[in-house]
Amino acid sequence: MASILVLVQSNGHWDENNQYTDFEATGICIQKNCKYAELVNRLMKKHNCNINSKVDKENEVHMLEYGSQSGGTPTHQQQENQKADNDDFDFLDYAKIIAAEMMAQLTRQTNDEQESNDEEALVITDKHHREIEKGQMYKDKETLKNVLSYFAIKQQFQYNVKKSCTREFQIECLDKDCKWSLRASRNGTTENFVIRKYNEKHTCSLSIRFGDQRQASAKIIGDCVKYKFLNIKTTATPTYIRFEMNDKYGIQMNYMKAWRSREHALNIVRGKAKESYQLLPSYFYMLQKTNPGFVVHIETEENNNFLFCFMALNASLKAWEKCRPIIVVDGTFLKATYGGTLLTASAQDAASKIFLLAFCVADSENDLSWEWFFEKLRATFGVRQEQCVISDRHESIIKAAQQVFPEIQHGYCVYHLLNNLKTTFKKNPRFFEKPFSRAAKAYTAKKFKYHMRKLDALDKRVRPYLQKIGYDKWSRLYSKHKRYSTMTSNVAESLNAANLAARELPITTLMEALRTLIQEWTCKNRKMAQGTFTKLTPVAEMKMKGNYKTALKLKVRASNEHIFEVYKVKRSWVVNLEQKTCTCNRFQIDEMPCAHALAVMKEMYLDPQNYCSDYYSTKNWLETYEATVYPVGNQSSWDIPQEIKDIEILPPLERVKAGRPKKKRTRPSWETKTQIKCTKCGRKEHNRRTCNNPSIN
Repeated sequence: MASILVLVQSNGHWDENNQYTDFEATGICIQKNCKYAELVNRLMKKHNCNINSKVDKENEVHMLEYGSQSGGTPTHQQQENQKADNDDFDFLDYAKIIAAEMMAQLTRQTNDEQESNDEEALVITDKHHREIEKGQMYKDKETLKNVLSYFAIKQQFQYNVKKSCTREFQIECLDKDCKWSLRASRNGTTENFVIRKYNEKHTCSLSIRFGDQRQASAKIIGDCVKYKFLNIKTTATPTYIRFEMNDKYGIQMNYMKAWRSREHALNIVRGKAKESYQLLPSYFYMLQKTNPGFVVHIETEENNNFLFCFMALNASLKAWEKCRPIIVVDGTFLKATYGGTLLTASAQDAASKIFLLAFCVADSENDLSWEWFFEKLRATFGVRQEQCVISDRHESIIKAAQQVFPEIQHGYCVYHLLNNLKTTFKKNPRFFEKPFSRAAKAYTAKKFKYHMRKLDALDKRVRPYLQKIGYDKWSRLYSKHKRYSTMTSNVAESLNAANLAARELPITTLMEALRTLIQEWTCKNRKMAQGTFTKLTPVAEMKMKGNYKTALKLKVRASNEHIFEVYKVKRSWVVNLEQKTCTCNRFQIDEMPCAHALAVMKEMYLDPQNYCSDYYSTKNWLETYEATVYPVGNQSSWDIPQEIKDIEILPPLERVKAGRPKKKRTRPSWETKTQIKCTKCGRKEHNRRTCNNPSIN
């Protein structure tokens, strides 16, 4: 590469004629394409000094500030951008001119960059830009067209497109006698469009100006109302959109146009259902990048049609050991374009709050989907000691649990089993609830038998039915592994209720909604745990306080240093502190001191918290939410490798069912509908907050 010689003058001074004299001249050799910053660094090293430079754009002056490394006072130098007055100069004068040219070039570059930045700042990118003026520059033709459409809607006039091509865009008022017009064209070779001519005065008739708004297309209206769908729980109906556009802009439209506008708004905010499947690999790639340790499995058919998808965040994997070893599984149908079913697996933390472990999107609740989900669940989370799986009595869940988890206890939800009783035995269905629920939650055989006799009195067919199912499947007393307080699948049902609106989203948006839910719950529960300064969680503390109030009424007799008799009037219980047991069975089943054990601990001045399981401790609660769930960022900022983009995933081969999709489940005949009654006016079907009627009081 070519090199040039640079002559450096130093250690001199400037005389009265602005001439640099008494200097020392040295030379350095640099490459021809050497940058200014590299030259400055070479000079600093050679002369052992600091040099800073800046440009005074107003006076076209290059300022140099330099000082010795030894800490001397910096010296300021100002050199004008000027050339020699004649051509009779020596080699040293030539070096001065070259230096002046370099400084002038630096000044010009700085000014050019500033002008370029100013020009970029003037480019309009907002589709809702309010003002239109001659000379405005827009990002592209599409942005200009959108701005003009919104402008026409707000100003309540209409226009015709006179010419539209890749280089030019001309429009004029719909009234041929009106002079309003606009012409825009491309700015050079860029995609930017500049307004060249603009006549802003309207002289059109009112009948034409306020007629049917042709610029208010379904696409434009959808873009106007898209903010209504930013919250997934928001439901803006076509009727509401018709009212909104008429009230805000005076636009009248039919129902179908409002419906198309709504569909367009949903596609903008939530994405298209078909394209969402193809976006899955890119989304999971970014999720793995932002949340290392994240587990995902996608199963497709031979023709690349979507079949199953499993997802579990790293934060869930780390926290599973801190939760009680009980997994509640359930399935709920999806209401998006291609339908499907969402399968979830949840647990409870030390404060009895929902902790989502993993979820899966499948075609439906069938043997294959549940078995696939359980296989991925086992491979991801493993099997813990005394682990339980709680679910309803869906046949596919029962088969899959026996196939994949043969060594663990599979229990049934008491609430679902109660509904099965009411549906099967219609003699006295409304009276089953109390005796059955109390039998299921009983801690002793005596109480269990008592409530079973109550069921016998209602219908003798109930006991054989429950025996065939197996007492260990639904009874706390006969369960092979501890169920603690988890007798129902309410954890999963509550999760389904939280995801009610999200079930209408396309699959990738659904996955992101679930990830966001975990992120919000993790952050919220972490803050709650950090603000708890007791050894036990608030729920455990409250339960202990209730037991302690009962313990105050009990008396204690010691048998030895570990075994005690606790009695009250004609009843007594035996507590063994060493084995953490009581004849009431609460101590060993709940792994928390019962009232009888607390009475002994009070007598012996022992700390009850030392006899509680770690599953109730604040320490476990904090460690559950130790990991952070990170967001994936905006899609426009994703950097996806080409091999990930090339992965093809097509929508499932699911036939879209005819008719309006069902939003609510079918209620059984025995289930009564709860009616809301207003406490202000006394009428039904609304509450006090939404009441517009006069008060009866």
